[in-house]
Amino acid sequence: MTVPSRMADLPRREDDRKSLDDQLSEARKLLHAAKQRQGRLNYELPQATGRLARQIQEIGFLPPSAGRSEDLERRKADLRDREERHRFANAEYAGAELVERAAQQAVARATESANAPFPHHGDPRAELLPPTDRASALFYTVTSYRPNRRGAWVAGERLDRKAQWVNSLIATWRNQPGAQVLRDSSGTLFIATSSLFIEMKPVVEPEVEEGDVLVAALKAYGWDAEKDDEGGATHVIVFLDPTRHDQTPYPGRYVMIAADVDRPIVEHDAPWTADLFGTDGEYVKTIYEGSEAIGIVSDSARCARALTQYVTERPYPGSTGF
Repeated sequence: MTVPSRMADLPRREDDRKSLDDQLSEARKLLHAAKQRQGRLNYELPQATGRLARQIQEIGFLPPSAGRSEDLERRKADLRDREERHRFANAEYAGAELVERAAQQAVARATESANAPFPHHGDPRAELLPPTDRASALFYTVTSYRPNRRGAWVAGERLDRKAQWVNSLIATWRNQPGAQVLRDSSGTLFIATSSLFIEMKPVVEPEVEEGDVLVAALKAYGWDAEKDDEGGATHVIVFLDPTRHDQTPYPGRYVMIAADVDRPIVEHDAPWTADLFGTDGEYVKTIYEGSEAIGIVSDSARCARALTQYVTERPYPGSTGF
């Protein structure tokens, strides 16, 4: 590539990176909002459960009253509603975590391709890590290096650790005299001293796909769900019978959701559709059709909720409407 053509390509690359950074920012906002909803319900649900338990205990000591009985039923209904909203919030949070991870992966891939190779100890391309920044990948490979007698850096211990451990290690070293905490453009972190060099390299994760978000939401509702490529197209399969096993055709009742669920989540351009199939493998009916107006996180959580509600009301093949 000539210098002029490479120069001409830079604005497009910068625009692409800005778009990816914007997507990561939106994904983090989505995750923060989901975490707040989940946290609020994590607090409210035990409170409501405790109030109802006390009322049930105390009502036996009081004279009969239609008003108290009605109030008790209202509290039971309120608790059921909170339990449902709690399950839905857990499903949304599980999906939002994967959306953020996918955005992080996209930024990392763009950065690595534009700035490889990784800098080494003392490379000027490694910047000091700002005090407010933290390890953002889920897992890291942590390697220590020490100089030998000839002054060459030799690899020593190697560990696989979560980001929480890495952040704790960085905090321990940050205020040590002569130590520097560095980061290169790929997200690899370094602790550099005169006698010890620690490299903390993000573990490359499989790319998050559309179906992963849906499976996470379904599992938050307790369903046995997995991606499958039966028949040449990828689907998410939800097994409804506890006796199912890993053979095909699928034993027992199952729900098949969408097709081509192995695409990146940014390509989620059509809402989920969940189809119910009977024990004979024949199509029964569609039990969920999403809306194009919502994103993949809400679409996945609503699909999991609709499936749960439908099957709860019709637990057996002989049930009306099954």
